[in-house]
Amino acid sequence: MTASSTATQVRLDRSGVTVPVPETMRELAQQFQRQHHVVFRGFLPPELLAKVRADIASGKFSDFVSKGVGADLTLQPSIAVQMLRFMLNQPSTLAFARALSGIESIRGFWGRVYTMLPRPEHFDSWHDDLVDGRQLSITLNLGEVYEGGALEMRSRSSKQVLWAIRNTGPGDAIFFALAPDLQHRVTSVTGAVGKTALAGWFLDRESDFVSLVHQASAAEPD
Repeated sequence: MTASSTATQVRLDRSGVTVPVPETMRELAQQFQRQHHVVFRGFLPPELLAKVRADIASGKFSDFVSKGVGADLTLQPSIAVQMLRFMLNQPSTLAFARALSGIESIRGFWGRVYTMLPRPEHFDSWHDDLVDGRQLSITLNLGEVYEGGALEMRSRSSKQVLWAIRNTGPGDAIFFALAPDLQHRVTSVTGAVGKTALAGWFLDRESDFVSLVHQASAAEPD
């Protein structure tokens, strides 16, 4: 099953997310509850996407392996990674994530930028991501249009695939649910272009990234 419902009212910037008017927010939350996801077209605006892409182009990637789950290349610490973590940890972004998902315990965000290449050793298996206080997930497309690489969600108990989305639009994002009976994966990338994206999670605690920022601020002289 391929999902088609999308939303274009929400954008991410340096101050976070501007939460839509209550009526729109209710509609988005209802869609999330029905479908376990919402697609946001152009979630990362073109000017910010260009900055992120420029940093990724000059960045260094290293092998990343999640035992029993998957393997890809992960971007080492960079301006792009820190910028995305900063914006997604803004109070307005966290408030939006709580309103969309109905999960009031969301307190922080952590994520990484990765590339999955069209090669056999890069793969992703069915998993639920219910570790380390993860409450809600987001994938944000940062690269060029690729082939394959669909995000799929299924019922753990029935094995029925609920939806599949190839998130290839520039700056497009998918917020999707995490739950004991839900599993997801990314299918193999084909063709000649790799899939570059942010994989991120909203957490039930303040992220280590924000803690470090607070510590640095506290250490600055008055």
